[in-house]
Amino acid sequence: MLTLQVGTIQAGSIQVQSSAAPVVFAVDNTVPTVSWNTLRWRYQGDLNWTTLPWLCPLIKRDPSRAIEVNVGITASAPHLRNVVVQAGGCGGAAPSPLSVEHWHTSELDNSWSDSTVYTIPRSAPAGCYGWTVSAFSRAFNPAGDDNGLAHDWYYDPYEIWITPSISVAIVDA
Repeated sequence: MLTLQVGTIQAGSIQVQSSAAPVVFAVDNTVPTVSWNTLRWRYQGDLNWTTLPWLCPLIKRDPSRAIEVNVGITASAPHLRNVVVQAGGCGGAAPSPLSVEHWHTSELDNSWSDSTVYTIPRSAPAGCYGWTVSAFSRAFNPAGDDNGLAHDWYYDPYEIWITPSISVAIVDA
């Protein structure tokens, strides 16, 4: 709790003349959490999905057909700022879309769930494809060890974040 007091100095001591109402501070250095909710695949246009295991996921595909991978996540924090899910691959082809993202819209927007279907074209080589989630808190370091907020009110600390990822091996059947 913090109380602002206004006073004058008299004979080497401060004489308090008024006090503002106390203000309660909440200190938050909580790293966001990310949970993987969905990991499944199918050939593009098919109706049925095949759920992939979380440990060593492997897709054996017909290389003449494009595939879709459904990746679902939930990110949360007491002061969630933004979340970015980025897709990548090897060999010159990447899943589409390359990324999806969310930026908080209010002080109560502290959790975000997403389930996106990513397309891997048939021209994509066999290899490792993956998804990385970057989740950031909007809390900042009150110690000000880098003079951030005093220097620029657009200060972007990026100090409290997490970046889990998952990879899927795709091999030609």
